Amino acid sequence: MVLMFSCTGANNSTKDKETQRKISSSLHSVIEELQSKTEKKERVLTFIDKSTRINERGEIQIYIQLYEIDESKLEDLKKQGVSIDIYDNQQKLLEGWAAPHQIEIISKLPFVKSIDLPAYGVSN
Repeated sequence: MVLMFSCTGANNSTKDKETQRKISSSLHSVIEELQSKTEKKERVLTFIDKSTRINERGEIQIYIQLYEIDESKLEDLKKQGVSIDIYDNQQKLLEGWAAPHQIEIISKLPFVKSIDLPAYGVSN
């Protein structure tokens, strides 16, 4: 019985590590920064850095890389709070918005490969 418990604990730890790997380090840092802020107004109006966009609802603009895109997966993402702007079937890439507290939940979906911040163009 003790051995079964140890194996189960290891499996949960492995799943947590897999989920953490799906979320980019830069996005993870933004989420931590937002969670450390005390006032909602400050969270919404603050740009963490030039690579982060936050809307008036406090959602972060993100890229979600999927293993496959189809209507059922898009619906599942919407049910988890993703507001979809655009997606590309060939690249299996979606751009949208999600609340910081939803991103870890979204990363646990089996068809999600990774979640990252969009790369914005910079003018000289």
